[in-house]
Amino acid sequence: MEEKKIITLTREDLLAKRIQKGIYYKGCFISDLMSHVDSPISENIFKYPYRIEGFFLLICKQGSGTIKINLEEHEIADNSLLIHQPNNIIQMMQRGENIQGVVLGFDKEFTQEINFDLKHFLPIALALKDQPLLKINEKQCDRLFSLIKEIAYEIQHQENAPFHEEIMRNYFTLFFHKLCSIMSLNLPAKSGTESSVKSRNEEYFQKFMKVLSENYKRERNLAFYASQLCITPKYLTTLIKRISGRSAAEWIDEYVTLEAKNLLRYSTMSIQEVAFYLHFPNQSFFGKYFKHQTGYTPSAYKMLK
Repeated sequence: MEEKKIITLTREDLLAKRIQKGIYYKGCFISDLMSHVDSPISENIFKYPYRIEGFFLLICKQGSGTIKINLEEHEIADNSLLIHQPNNIIQMMQRGENIQGVVLGFDKEFTQEINFDLKHFLPIALALKDQPLLKINEKQCDRLFSLIKEIAYEIQHQENAPFHEEIMRNYFTLFFHKLCSIMSLNLPAKSGTESSVKSRNEEYFQKFMKVLSENYKRERNLAFYASQLCITPKYLTTLIKRISGRSAAEWIDEYVTLEAKNLLRYSTMSIQEVAFYLHFPNQSFFGKYFKHQTGYTPSAYKMLK
């Protein structure tokens, strides 16, 4: 039997294979959310879980649906905004027939090309990590739609016009700043967290998350990540806790546990294979780690519906 794995979609995959109807500009794609089979959110694309490398925005103007991100279900409704962050796992569970909206995907390289500083987005992304679906008002939704339509028009009909690159850069910069503004206005209430973070600490956090996303499958030692940032493990722990409200060790455990859960739930890998894939010394050690994190043994979790 062919092994079933969680599929990772890169920008190149989306461009070459996954989306038939869409608008593309460098490291960004835009696609309609109408109920046609070529929509990027249709069942033939996300019937099974996918990991997407890059940011993925879903703006729903009308209709409903259910989408799962990192095993958590979220209900899409009128005037809602869903923010999918890099390397999360997404799966469409249900979609209404009359859903109307738009999908916009982009990677970090694209934001660098248009000169948009992701540091503006970082505090918002942290606040939305456990609540990626926001309810926005009708005017805010219409404004985002209007900007996307203008961007799409420029891409489709003004490619050879004078100053096209400069116009596109400014359009996208305007859109992303407006997006950040709307998200900030609709963020869930904070409790016990700092409202502002110094840029130096943000930079450390960004570097930590980048190193973590690249190494969590084989490195769980806090000292490794501290050495990559050229700081002490104690300072790394204090800094990450101050910025995100969670310790560096908790972030590491979350990445490892989420990967293990998805492999156990969706792949055909055995428990031993999952243990070796995540660089545990043996299956027994992995079992104890997984139960400590989730309350389930790997075999019990694998049987959950």
